[in-house]
Amino acid sequence: MHHRPVSLVRLIVLLVAGVLVALPMVGGMGGCSKPGGEAARSDDFGVGAAATADLPIRAVAAGDFGYTNGWARSLSLPPGQRVRSLSVLGDLVVVVQEPINLVVGMSADTGKVRWVRRLGSPIERLMKPLRNQDRVYFASETNMYSLDVETGEDVEVGRLKYPVKLAPAQAGNLAIFGSVSGRLFAYSLRANAVIYSRHFSQQFLAPPIVSGDIVIAANQSGWARGYKAETGKLQWKDRTFGPFQAPPAADSARVYLASTDQFLYGLERSTGNELWKFPTEEPLLDSPVVLGRSVYQFVENRGLVSLAAESGEVQWELPIADEPIALTPDNRLLLLGKDRSTLTKIDPQTGATVERVNTQPLRDLLEGPDGSLMLLTQSGILHRLDPRK
Repeated sequence: MHHRPVSLVRLIVLLVAGVLVALPMVGGMGGCSKPGGEAARSDDFGVGAAATADLPIRAVAAGDFGYTNGWARSLSLPPGQRVRSLSVLGDLVVVVQEPINLVVGMSADTGKVRWVRRLGSPIERLMKPLRNQDRVYFASETNMYSLDVETGEDVEVGRLKYPVKLAPAQAGNLAIFGSVSGRLFAYSLRANAVIYSRHFSQQFLAPPIVSGDIVIAANQSGWARGYKAETGKLQWKDRTFGPFQAPPAADSARVYLASTDQFLYGLERSTGNELWKFPTEEPLLDSPVVLGRSVYQFVENRGLVSLAAESGEVQWELPIADEPIALTPDNRLLLLGKDRSTLTKIDPQTGATVERVNTQPLRDLLEGPDGSLMLLTQSGILHRLDPRK
């Protein structure tokens, strides 16, 4: 009896994904195309309800912390598969898995799986997605994939002109990248074309950000520049004495730059004029976090420092490496512990601890709609917490 041979590539996909039917692949080579393919069912790879015992935080603890348990889903990650990114895009939650590039779109309100797709080739790495109107976009090092928000059906594949390794910032219809060759460029999501590009002397170690109508980019040579996001017109430039390894941060009035020259800088967003600078004793490798009227900066061998955003004056500091996440509905600063197994509420004015709870080890913690929180455990449980009313 003769047996029909099985494709080695297909066999590998089946084994890694742990499914009975290979998921369709969306992808193309070069240019812009409209590939075919059907969206996979959620039960083809195991998304389902999570058991109560597996939730990242107990109901009683969540209640004491000011939240109630919402929906929960288990991603049921097969061996060798892991979460690369979690994003909340309006009413859509998107999970990107690697190495076989599964992307899952879920309702942020109910946790219901809208679609599951497999994008690109296994050698591509998908970055955090963007959303523009009725499409969600996934960039890899060389391609831009777009899917319908509601159905997950593939729309187009565009080719990026310059290779990238860092996720883009978004300004409306534009995805703005810092390339490996030191080029800042704006890519039109609808036209699948580069609108403008600006050359820096060295590559980017941190992605650009967009604040209002300004895109701010800082690179390995220590240059920081502000451009009109829509046109690429230079608005200002500034240089420090060390390369930037952390993304900038910004609010409606100021830009905050953490430099390896051991200073945190506060600049006027529209002009780039230096407003203040905060000296430290160590190179700053973590991005500042702006919440309310304060800027939070982690400093090695010192801890978490809170500064007034307007003046740069130190308000308090704590010898901890916890990560600031959000201001909660009751106006507390929410911190994720260094061990990623504790959540702490502190008074943003004084730094005093208000409440602390233990959780399952977390991979991600993000703000969701209406003051909610999205918790993703390292074991693949995605859980929504809603503020208690």
